[in-house]
Amino acid sequence: MVKTVSTLALQRRNNPAAPPAFGSGIGQVRARASEQDVSRRVATPSPSLVRVYFGLQVPEVAVQSPILPQGWYGTFYANGETSYRLWAPLAKKVDLLVMKPANPEDSRHVTHTLEERVEKTLPMTGENGTFTYTAGNNSHPPGTLYMYRLTYPDGGTLLRPDPRSFYQPEDVYGPSEVVDLEAFKPETPRDWWKKNEFLQHFPQDSMMRRMIPYRLHVGTFTKDPANGPLQQGSFQSTIEKLDWIKGMGYNAVDIMPVMEFPGRRGWSYDQVQNFAVENAYGRWEDFQRLVDECHKRNLAVILDVCYNHLGPVGNYHGNFDDQFANGQSPVGSRYNWDRGGTDLVLQNLEIWVKKAGVDGFRFDMTPDYGNDEVLKKINRKLKEMSYEEGRPLVAQFFKRPVFSIAEDYRGDDPRLVKELGFNRVYDYDFHHLLEGMTLGDREKLHHFYMFFDRRNPYSHNHYYRYGQSHDEISNPIGEKQYSGQRPITKFRNMNLPHAFDRGVVNALLKYFVPGTPRNFQGEEYGENALFTFFTDKSLCNEGDKAGWRIDGRHDPFDPFSEDAFNVSRLTWNKNPRITSLTQKAIELRKAIPSLWQGDQDEFHIYNGDLNDGVFAMKRWGVENPDDETFIVVNFSDQAYTDKVMLPQGRVGNIAHAEKVEWEEVFNSDDRSFNGPHARKDEKGYGRVNRGRLSSGKIGINLAPWSIVVFRKVPKDG
Repeated sequence: MVKTVSTLALQRRNNPAAPPAFGSGIGQVRARASEQDVSRRVATPSPSLVRVYFGLQVPEVAVQSPILPQGWYGTFYANGETSYRLWAPLAKKVDLLVMKPANPEDSRHVTHTLEERVEKTLPMTGENGTFTYTAGNNSHPPGTLYMYRLTYPDGGTLLRPDPRSFYQPEDVYGPSEVVDLEAFKPETPRDWWKKNEFLQHFPQDSMMRRMIPYRLHVGTFTKDPANGPLQQGSFQSTIEKLDWIKGMGYNAVDIMPVMEFPGRRGWSYDQVQNFAVENAYGRWEDFQRLVDECHKRNLAVILDVCYNHLGPVGNYHGNFDDQFANGQSPVGSRYNWDRGGTDLVLQNLEIWVKKAGVDGFRFDMTPDYGNDEVLKKINRKLKEMSYEEGRPLVAQFFKRPVFSIAEDYRGDDPRLVKELGFNRVYDYDFHHLLEGMTLGDREKLHHFYMFFDRRNPYSHNHYYRYGQSHDEISNPIGEKQYSGQRPITKFRNMNLPHAFDRGVVNALLKYFVPGTPRNFQGEEYGENALFTFFTDKSLCNEGDKAGWRIDGRHDPFDPFSEDAFNVSRLTWNKNPRITSLTQKAIELRKAIPSLWQGDQDEFHIYNGDLNDGVFAMKRWGVENPDDETFIVVNFSDQAYTDKVMLPQGRVGNIAHAEKVEWEEVFNSDDRSFNGPHARKDEKGYGRVNRGRLSSGKIGINLAPWSIVVFRKVPKDG
């Protein structure tokens, strides 16, 4: 989201009764179009019948709009027939306009140039707010440009794109385009998921425990020279990097929103067309191809969807139905769930699953939906697409996995999983504690111990845990002068000792603790490029620009400049040490079940030497009694060379447990990973760790800011 979610979450936790204020999200971009701008873009009805909606003048009507009826709306092409179905209860009359291609010299959002491009005017049939038109004989083939002319009771008119368009080749202001969603034929078999590392284990919860997702933003992930001077990343250039993601060991790709937003660059959380793919990234078939190429590599696809609010620019829902999107969230308007918004969301999810092949969804800031019943319906819909209707929820009646992840600051609320139906929930606390610990806050380390030692209302494995994210990097809590800087860069600029090693701990710890570990683009190899907030107002005239403002941010670059976008693109300058450490951490997580199987009762926290900055956790699997691991982390500038209690048995009870031996399987300061503290001799730093260690008080060497993982030696080993 375009805000400091974590700060907002803390504010709500401290004062949950406080009503959300419009635009209260820190960093939310708010656009207000001037009257001069509106007059240039729309044909204004009589002043007595005009009110402002979404920053645009909209004709007032005296009658109450009917509620959106059941059924699909939008424009669909099949077998030479194009069917248009529009919900516009405000309009007295609607004409379907077939448009000529644009003149490259035309402004893309000026109404009079659009009027000059009208090639055909086709009256639509209207009844109770629904307007339809069907074109047969392939007369409106894919690629046909069209718009709607809305005529209101007072005679005023507006030209608008289809609010459920599948493609906007000229951005949010321009004509919509007819798309054949069936034109692309995937090469991957429909049951490809049965070979995926984690999807094949559906519906068991172990499916999500095995997931290791890679999160990316299409525009900054790569450079595409074919995409103009800006070289905005595209669906095609993303495909070219999938082998890297697969080679690192990830088994899912978590893609930030790809829905149409204003301009050529942005985070995509100001989207206004949830059925259309962003034209700067490619076309619908390009996104379908990206999903298919992921599936070829046994990578599942998670799509970030944003139904909790709508962007302010190009948001024309109010021109069709003044109550369809008049719901309010803390960061702007959203769909009205009682007037068709729920149906739109459910249909939108079905399109992404059935026409694009998406496997799961990350739902942006679910508390802002303001209606948990809607969230229940969403997860019920996803479950229906996973199983055969009317059949019991068992594997033999399973069609395909479709899972859900909630960005929700109510992460410790058991209803999110048990009642609302989400498979995973974002864990802000883990990120904030990890950030604090790697900054050297010893109090946060004690909180971290209590955080894992507490009895959660449900398993720690239900959490989606991460060390970096677009939100926290671009607008961190506290050190605002470091906005946009990734951890290692920030630690260096703060002149902290062992800055690099702190960054290594920050990047790797998530792979060894309970929960689903999610990577953010570039984190796996130590990317040092900034990731700051950026957006595009190139389509706005001076009236718009004067109305844009950003609240509560300390961005290093003007968010509306190309510089803000350019500095956020990955450089792909890989640090070999972090790269190899990440690969090894992922390899171990997959190979050792206790690193992903362990539930609430399958791990134990050791208070140990927290005052010295040492944190320890023991984990064990649920099937093999010999599958046990012991993770020790040094959050200190000093090497730890004292004795540490190595646990015996599954409760760490020295007096009553069977004596076991342990061997080291991972050390982030190992010489083979070119650790800075490696000894010069052939044994390397911490060699004593790799011997077989009996349980009890054992002397070990921990480098400053390092992670060491021990594995129980099997009895026959």
